[in-house]
This record gives sequence, structure tokens and C-alpha cells, in this order.
Amino acid sequence: MARELKKVLIVDDEETLTWSMAKSLSRDRDKYEVEIANNGKEALDVLGRMPIDLVISDIRMPDINGLDLLVRVKRDYPETKVIIMTAYGSSDVQKEASKRGSLYYIEKPFEINEIRKLILDLVREKRGFEGKLFDLQLTDIIQMNCLGRLTTSLVITKDDHRGVIYFNDGEIVHAECDDIVGEEAFYTILGWQEGKFVSNIGALPPRETISSPWEHLLMEGVKRKDEACAGGEIAKVEEPGGKKPPEARTETVPSDPQAEREDTGLARRMCERIMQMPECEGIMVVSGKGKIEAAESMAETEEEGVLIAFLGLFGERLGSFFTLGKLNRILYGDSPPWKMVFKHGQGYYQIALKKGAQFNHFLASLRKMLDTLAQGKPKG
Repeated sequence: MARELKKVLIVDDEETLTWSMAKSLSRDRDKYEVEIANNGKEALDVLGRMPIDLVISDIRMPDINGLDLLVRVKRDYPETKVIIMTAYGSSDVQKEASKRGSLYYIEKPFEINEIRKLILDLVREKRGFEGKLFDLQLTDIIQMNCLGRLTTSLVITKDDHRGVIYFNDGEIVHAECDDIVGEEAFYTILGWQEGKFVSNIGALPPRETISSPWEHLLMEGVKRKDEACAGGEIAKVEEPGGKKPPEARTETVPSDPQAEREDTGLARRMCERIMQMPECEGIMVVSGKGKIEAAESMAETEEEGVLIAFLGLFGERLGSFFTLGKLNRILYGDSPPWKMVFKHGQGYYQIALKKGAQFNHFLASLRKMLDTLAQGKPKG
């Protein structure tokens, strides 16, 4: 059975332009078909008659201008990609086109081969993946999209609920879940225990409602999920004979300020001792939730603390998922000096190594020192 060709719709009130573009693009007739419309109304008629994969539209047209057409296309045909072209280019017009959902913006005059290459890239078979969230955690999929700096949308379904998370260059910029939008929608989706997901590579967000860094969003989402699991409601199930089970009771364990002070004091002592090692240039100790416990010669920002905890958590999750064992260490940087993240006790450590440091020797000495300090043995 022959594969159905993709369809490209060219919209411009200059008939000579649409005709010449259609003729020039006919060399790719084995990859896509070209349709023509000479105003916005004709374009909407074409869109209503057949599925269109890509619309290339001028901005200035007599009836419906290109930006208004773009809004209609993104509203009624969200899977259709749009390229805006204009002879009246400006940064404001480009910004407005991007805000309304334009995939690309091209100024006239342009080389036909330039737009031909764009079309070929955009009408290729849809890239992406789909699967079910059982063994693989949704947080893992989100992290991969962020670390890969992808522009994509992640559509997640669970029972009758549907959520969408939009990524732009690796940042989470918008989320929708039923009637909720923004960060609350993201946290709602992240709280689902299982579901199905589909990734649409290249999909652009209809708007931006999230500005927080993705590391912060994931840490906050994981924290909320853990709290919900710890204190969530358990459905009451009647026992045989119509008797109800006894009410479940939950107790809140109060925090221990003295223990927290001791942990912070230990972290500071560790920082002081590790900074005395000749290989160490800086150190930061972070709790499992991203709180900075102590630091020496490091930028003590909330984002840095969250990033360290995230890297440690992500490394542990990957190790568990791929059955690689416990997290040993994460070493990152383009060249020396490197930074190292590893877990010790319940916290994570980030250490900046000096150039020329003998890594294996340093790591062995470091672990011995940490074990000694954690056990409360005397220094020396």
C-alpha cells in the first residue's frame, strides 16, 4: 500500500508568487504535495477539506492576515505546523508570530532552496516515542527531555485525564492538565502513579505559563508526591457483613531541631576538612531535598543546591533502572578542573577539583575521611 504524501499549503495574495513557489517545489513531489490559496478564507477552506501538515503563509493579506490565520490554524488544527513569511520584517512581528505559534519566520525575498530545505525537514515522518509509565518513571522521561535540550511536548494520559508538558530548548515552559494550567498542572501530572505518554518532537507551546527552572520544578514535584503518598487518604472498604474497618490513624513525627543542628554542624566540619585536601578547590554539601547544608568556595545559590540534589537523584534512578548498582560518582565538565557529585549518608556532595588532581587517590582518601567523620571518630 502506497504511503500517503504529506501536504503543504502555500498562502499568499500574490498569485505569481504562489504559482512560482509551487512550480519550484514540484521537484519534491515524491515527498509532499503542494496546495495553493490566495487569501486567508481560501486557506481555511482547504484546511477544512483535507489534512494539511504544513502551512506557509504571508502576513499581509486583504481578508484574514497571516497572524490571525496562524491563530486559527493552531486552535483548530494543532498538529499543523506553520511558517510565516513577510516582506515587512521586524523584531516585533517576529516576536508576535512566535508567540502565536509560528514554527519559523522568513523574510522576503528568500532563496527557494532555503524554504525547500525547511519543508523537507518539517514534513519528514513524525519523530517521537510512546510508551507506558510503569517501570520507567515520568520524572526520568522529563529529565531526559531537559538534559537533551529538546523542544517537544509530552502528552500523558491516565484513565480519563489528559495532561501536556511543553519543553522549549530543554526548559519546561507550559503545562496543561484538564482545566489546570501552569505549575499546578505540572505537579498534578507528576503526581500520577502510572499512565501512557507520547512525545511530539518539535511541538511548540501555545503559550508560556512556567518560568521556574526545571530542576526546581522536579524537586518540588517529587517532594509533593512523597508528601501525598505519606499522608494520602486510603479508601474505606467495608468488611463482610457490612462492618466498616477501624479508622486509620496517622501520626506526624515532629522535627528534631537538635538533630538538624548536629547534621549542619557535621556538614560544616566535613567541608572544613575536605577543603584542606590539596586536590580540593571548593565543596558544597546538600540535603536530599536540595537544601545547602554547608559550602566552601562555591556559589551558594538555591539553584545550585537543587541541581546537585537532582544530579544525585537522577544518577541513582538511572543506576536502578539499568541495574547498574548504587551511584558511585558523577564527574562533569569539559576539561579539568572537573566537578564531582556523589552521595554520602542522606546527602549529596559537590566537589570542585583542582587541575592536575589525581582523581582515584583523592576519592579513596575522601571516602576514608568522610566515614571517619560520620562515625564521630577523633580527627587526625
